[in-house]
Amino acid sequence: MRTVWLIRHGNRADFVDPSWKLTAERPHDPPLSPDGVVQARETASFLAGEPVDHLFTSPFLRTVETAACLAERLNLPINIEHGLCE
Repeated sequence: MRTVWLIRHGNRADFVDPSWKLTAERPHDPPLSPDGVVQARETASFLAGEPVDHLFTSPFLRTVETAACLAERLNLPINIEHGLCE
């Protein structure tokens, strides 16, 4: 049996501060907000004890940042999958 974990990215900067888009270099691709980073770290802590073999993420910055917390914790590479875009 194989388990597949589907994780949504942490909170986005533009949800916390809607004016973020006004000065952003890439307004369509917001990073994680500070609380989103905390959420990503908590998710990494939760999954640290699980047998995770591969990490796949869309190319959006917020999803890569979310996956990076887990990748660092588990010493795994992040696989960018463009088919996971919206």
